[in-house]
Amino acid sequence: MQTVTPQGSERPQITAPILERSLRGRAMRGAGLAFVRYGGAQTLRLIGNLILTRLLFAEAFGLMSLVAVLLQGLQMFSDVGIRQSIVRSGRGDDPVFLDTAWSVQVLRGTGQWLVACALALPFARFYEEPLLVQMVPVVALTAVMNGFASTKVFTLDRQLRLGRLVLMEIVSQACGTALMIALAFSWRSVWALVIGTMLTSAVRTTLSFTLLPGHSNRFRWEPAARSELFGFGRWVFVSTMLTFTAQSADRLIFGKLMTMQMLGVYSIGRMMAAAPTEAVAQVGMSVVFPLFSQIIASGQQLRPLFVRVRRPLLVLSGWVLAVLAACGGSLIDVLYDDRYAEAGWVVQMLAVNAWFTVLSNVNVAALLALGQSKWMAATTAVKTATLIVAIPIGASLGGFRGAVIGIGVAELAQCLVSAAVVVRQKLASPGQDLPLTGLMLGSALAGYWSGHAVALPSLQALLVSAAVVTLLWLPVAWPLLRLLLRDRRALFAV
Repeated sequence: MQTVTPQGSERPQITAPILERSLRGRAMRGAGLAFVRYGGAQTLRLIGNLILTRLLFAEAFGLMSLVAVLLQGLQMFSDVGIRQSIVRSGRGDDPVFLDTAWSVQVLRGTGQWLVACALALPFARFYEEPLLVQMVPVVALTAVMNGFASTKVFTLDRQLRLGRLVLMEIVSQACGTALMIALAFSWRSVWALVIGTMLTSAVRTTLSFTLLPGHSNRFRWEPAARSELFGFGRWVFVSTMLTFTAQSADRLIFGKLMTMQMLGVYSIGRMMAAAPTEAVAQVGMSVVFPLFSQIIASGQQLRPLFVRVRRPLLVLSGWVLAVLAACGGSLIDVLYDDRYAEAGWVVQMLAVNAWFTVLSNVNVAALLALGQSKWMAATTAVKTATLIVAIPIGASLGGFRGAVIGIGVAELAQCLVSAAVVVRQKLASPGQDLPLTGLMLGSALAGYWSGHAVALPSLQALLVSAAVVTLLWLPVAWPLLRLLLRDRRALFAV
């Protein structure tokens, strides 16, 4: 029987099967908490969004979408992989290493704000929206707040202890959403969104120090820690620059070509379609990446766990995305008023695109755990290059909808490259995702046809389409559900 014992350790030996069962239990609990953490915040955001769309004009969401893209760009163009380094490094619990990482993070956040202030005027002139001159520096203060957030967040991610992180995320989102609604009711202005966003960041940073256990940071600068951070993070830096271009090209281009009202409508549809993808990304970085890193550190083979961990994520994501692709139009009709009706087809098309993003995200988590951050950068570079070509071609052939299809072509290209890399790393077999991909697309078409075969009210069409998709996914999901019920105690293990 294989034995896993760190060299030089005097602790009792832990056999590989015991370690795997322990990690599996922590992973199940961590995945459950990660979904609650993200799902709770998204639910609050959706509830707030439904209320805010009735209090504010669509242009407000278009303006905030542009500001968010700019700040996301500054964040990603300065990313050196601090979170990934703490989770993966052997010094991830060392106070000196954590303090150095925190000092880098503070300087980075302050630098983001200064650059945002400098870019505010040219950014506003480019989009011919004078209000952006005032909005950008104010919203950019969230970068400073986030920079001061404690590294306890990353330490708990590393240890798969996510309970208090869930509470921190939900409380901060609830505070920000409540303030947005109150101010929107009084002001009927985009500044309600601005102030609410700032409060969310302020509460999250405060709770990272007061609510979470662990080392309290102070300014420190150790050369060895700095070298490790920047050494691992150089490919993360390249990848995140490319990721920003890949993830934000649609809003940057559409913001120039469309009215602020249409961009606001597109942002509503994009937010809904992206929710499953972002949930998997959160689970990937909060659970899958730390879990894979621990397996590799223990000396075990990653492939068996890689296959078992990714399948439940893909089945859950495929079902949700198929439902959105089948009945996104009906869902928008039920939740929003007529001003946002165009968001329906956006949800449907982006839900199909998101399936390929989900496949890529799970693969990237494994590549990061293996230390292959350069391949993450390579897959993102392929997506970025394809976007540059596919969006203009799609727009010329099919207008706005053709441009959205071009985004899907880029997502598919990235997915194919990431799949080839994990096959090369001997983590997967060629074509192993084809059956689930066929089921996702086929069930979405069947669900859409069943809900629209006859003229039904939007709510009835939504229920019929969702029921058909669910029935088609049930044979695949049922074995996984039985396994989850059998191991349900692992969800509540300490």
